[in-house]
Amino acid sequence: FEKDGSIGGMFFAFDHTVAAAKPTEAFLKALFTDNSIAVCVHDSKPIYKALDKLGILPNVCAMDVLLAAYLLNPSSSDYNVERLCALYGVAQETPALSGLPESWQAYKEQALTAAVLPALCDVIQKEIDKNDQNELLQTIELPLALVLGRMENIGFAVDRQGIADYGEQLQGEIDRLQENIYKEAGREFNINSPKQLGQVLFEELHLPAGKKTKTGYSTNAEVLEKLRYDHPVVEHILEYRTMAKLKSTYCDGLLKEIGPDGRIHSSFNQTETRTGRISSTEPNLQNIPVRTEIGRELRRFFIAEQGKVLVDADYSQIELRVLAHVANDTAMIEAFRNNEDI
Repeated sequence: FEKDGSIGGMFFAFDHTVAAAKPTEAFLKALFTDNSIAVCVHDSKPIYKALDKLGILPNVCAMDVLLAAYLLNPSSSDYNVERLCALYGVAQETPALSGLPESWQAYKEQALTAAVLPALCDVIQKEIDKNDQNELLQTIELPLALVLGRMENIGFAVDRQGIADYGEQLQGEIDRLQENIYKEAGREFNINSPKQLGQVLFEELHLPAGKKTKTGYSTNAEVLEKLRYDHPVVEHILEYRTMAKLKSTYCDGLLKEIGPDGRIHSSFNQTETRTGRISSTEPNLQNIPVRTEIGRELRRFFIAEQGKVLVDADYSQIELRVLAHVANDTAMIEAFRNNEDI
């Protein structure tokens, strides 16, 4: 893939032979929209993203080894081809790359992936069938990768100026709290330094401290919460940390992630969590604060285009509903059917 996410080149496996090509748009459209061609890949989402940028709506790939391996073992932390070949007993032979441009010689790993994919697809498909997971793979996971790829391209519209203004507002609060902390402590110091903070709290203000380690006193949130009512400075420090995190992690962090189109393009990972949930990274848009009023303020800066609305949806007691189904508990099932408070 090129820096802009487009497909710069592709390796193909045909009858133990690996071929390479720099595909044209017409070729990609023919390959990924022809119903008679079953395409097997390792990680389909980047391909879908590249095709989406070209305006091509592809068929869902017949097999995505990455997603299938995740269904077979969601607790694994690594689904790379080399590991999967070792796990499922697929022989790895580095294919000959003769006749390729010099610049392609560096992509031996991708060539190896293409070479082993047919055999790897076959053995993983048999495992999926054995586990009765084919419907889950074909009707949920494989189509979902296409949806997530398009979601990443679209991104989230945000109010850049609103975030910047809010950051300035938070900075004002941070400055005010800093002055209050200096006043209560009796001197200036680096509030962000655990060593200096520990010295002020436990040696100068004589607050009760936990065990001292080689690196100094612990000043983590748990320790400070226990001291919240022992001295006014502790309350100011806890507020200071909250404001500083909102400013640096969210305001400053989100501003850096806004693309030229004014939107934030997060990455959605299908194979990260053990529970089947989607995770969000670069940036993580699933941890925007919601429990405090000042944190919820950040959510106002995620906006919808004119004439559109943002919809927030969640499952209602999903774990208990699954439990009622799996256990076939008639009392629970009836309660859910009648919308009773479980």
